[in-house]
Amino acid sequence: MIRAVEATVDSDGVVHLPATFKVTKAQRVIVTVIDDDSVDDTGLLMSEKSLAEDWLNEDEDKAWAHLD
Repeated sequence: MIRAVEATVDSDGVVHLPATFKVTKAQRVIVTVIDDDSVDDTGLLMSEKSLAEDWLNEDEDKAWAHLD
């Protein structure tokens, strides 16, 4: 299963995962470094509410249930 989680990496290259993210064995990961100065979340933040109305409903849950 593929899971995505937001984490941080310090200047020594150590990745810090959220405390709620647990793994039971060593696993492969893909790390994408995002330059905070180049990210503009304005559009995403402005659309979050309207997208939630479309995505967070019973019909959407049924449509994607086969992927659980």
